[in-house]
Amino acid sequence: MFIRAATAGRAWSKLFPESRAAIIALPRTKCRSGWPLNEKVAAAQELFTVLNVLPANTRVELLSVGSHGLTTHLESFAWLSTAYHDLDICVILVVPLVFPASDEVFPTAANGVRYGVFRLADIVATMEAMKSGQGHADKKCRILLKILSIVRLFKTG
Repeated sequence: MFIRAATAGRAWSKLFPESRAAIIALPRTKCRSGWPLNEKVAAAQELFTVLNVLPANTRVELLSVGSHGLTTHLESFAWLSTAYHDLDICVILVVPLVFPASDEVFPTAANGVRYGVFRLADIVATMEAMKSGQGHADKKCRILLKILSIVRLFKTG
């Protein structure tokens, strides 16, 4: 998984060679995708160590290999947004060409790979709007949250 994550990170960075974003490729290892990120799991700690040293207002692109490389624990997005509120975090999912979501949500890039790109703030705002029934629920983020919920359901039985 580490080799796949490194390859995915290099492929993504080649699409935007002028980008100054910190790209963090996330292999899913050593812990369940449904594990809450705020629980101090060793694999997640490596990510937080990197996030903790970044200057405020840095754009961070969390590149998840697969739909569940970062987490399927939806509340973790709100926690991550609060814990790193001074960073501009974007969640990018790398999915197979045959992934069942639309090209609108997961378009195919110039390198032939499908990416779903979601700002963390938009994910959290969509979660809040969906819970309260008020506010703006971004269509792409709604689809992402539904996909992650389904993946979580099948992973936990």
